[in-house]
Amino acid sequence: MCFRYYPCLNRVKKYRNIDEVKSSAGPGLAKSANIAMPTPMHPGFLRTSLRFLTWACSALLGFLSLLPARYMVRTGFPGLLEHFAAYAGAGPIAMAGYGLNRSGVRVIGYFWLYAAILEYLQHFSPGRHATLEDFTASALGTLCGGVAVVLLWRYRPAVPGLRDAG
Repeated sequence: MCFRYYPCLNRVKKYRNIDEVKSSAGPGLAKSANIAMPTPMHPGFLRTSLRFLTWACSALLGFLSLLPARYMVRTGFPGLLEHFAAYAGAGPIAMAGYGLNRSGVRVIGYFWLYAAILEYLQHFSPGRHATLEDFTASALGTLCGGVAVVLLWRYRPAVPGLRDAG
């Protein structure tokens, strides 16, 4: 597909290793070789599992946030602590699944946006109401959980075999 747009690449000799490139080069002349594009690395099982758990947590947060008030079951803890704990649990999973090699700030920002949207949508759920304090607790939980994962990842022990390949 790429060669259709760049027909000159079809005429370039393909080399199997660097020794062939060195031996085919004339004295003092630079030759170009068609270097193959690296194949994209597929995420490991751990990273794939964390990404699946991220979407499962997001769906669960959405379901529980929009559940009508008559079906809600409270834990006995204050509501702000429930919000903090829910997002402090989902945020680190998302950071570990998506944010370690990419922008972690973006992952946290998406969770803040999601929390804001869910708080707004509570206006349409019977018996529920949105408050700025609930959003603040959710955002703070995401931030604390995400920062904890970044710090744990940065200062992890360098033991080979314990890291995810992805």
